[in-house]
Amino acid sequence: SLQKAEVTLNLAGPLASATQTLTFFNPNNRVLEGELLVPLPEGATLSGYAIDVKGELVEAVPVEREKARVVYETEIRKGVDPGLAEKAEGNQFRLRVYPIPAQGSRTIRIRFDLDTREHRAERIATLPLNWGTAPDQTTVTVAGGSAHLGETPVDGTLRLTKQFLNMDLVVRAPIPA
Repeated sequence: SLQKAEVTLNLAGPLASATQTLTFFNPNNRVLEGELLVPLPEGATLSGYAIDVKGELVEAVPVEREKARVVYETEIRKGVDPGLAEKAEGNQFRLRVYPIPAQGSRTIRIRFDLDTREHRAERIATLPLNWGTAPDQTTVTVAGGSAHLGETPVDGTLRLTKQFLNMDLVVRAPIPA
């Protein structure tokens, strides 16, 4: 289950970047492997992926698909905590995490750059948060403009408890004349 979500969206001129730090909890009495399909917004590019190792987030290293699979399987056999992010169909990434300990949790961080669009005299960045689940805790932080999560204004940081996120996070900033 998605226990905790921290989402940051930063709009700086024509550039926008987003970070999602997600903590998953395994309520079972056995170790599990997790798989998460991450649909990126249209025009977004994955720019970073990290997984917790001994309590610290460690950045992934990009490698070719076949080599990544071999390394992933080798690390699993050694009992090391590997993570694997691979491009799936369309603009989606599949993230595999192993092990998620029994009655324990794992944290991942995904960073990506977003396309922005101009509308009238504003620059707009949109981040879909259509997770279909209600994390125990969600923190949404925005910078670089005025923001709304669905109909809710976000002034800096918004904290939510057990709220479904089937909406977009939108940040708007005036374009300098």
